[in-house]
Amino acid sequence: MSEEIQNQNVNNNQSNEDKASQMATESKNLQDMMALIDKQEKSSEIASLTGKPTFLTINKGKKNEYTIEVIFPGVAKASSLRDDARTALGAIDQTYFMKNVAIKELIVRPKIYSLDWFDKRGGYDDAYNKIFDWFRSSINGEAYTEED
Repeated sequence: MSEEIQNQNVNNNQSNEDKASQMATESKNLQDMMALIDKQEKSSEIASLTGKPTFLTINKGKKNEYTIEVIFPGVAKASSLRDDARTALGAIDQTYFMKNVAIKELIVRPKIYSLDWFDKRGGYDDAYNKIFDWFRSSINGEAYTEED
């Protein structure tokens, strides 16, 4: 064999060894990443907020202060309810959210049948803000705490 062919064979062998080494390293990295994902899946689990009551104070510190009880329906249903409340531009429609999500799906006590309920109590915007903040926190798995 000529010296040129021998050099070419040596280079090919080195190239194959480099490729094999690179593949082994990539395989090891992939296995490590898969193990990390499996470990994180187990360690990232949180307590479910589904069905747990939360009490929200509306008009806090005012003469017409009142408390409402809300219950989170779970992430899948909450996501669908939030999507239903979006306008064509992606913003949340406050009236739709309060009438069709908050009143019908989230507020447990007192029993509210329409937005007219707020005529005699006030705090409609405060109620919307508190309910929506709690809703967003819950959908992200975070326990809600009211700010004073």
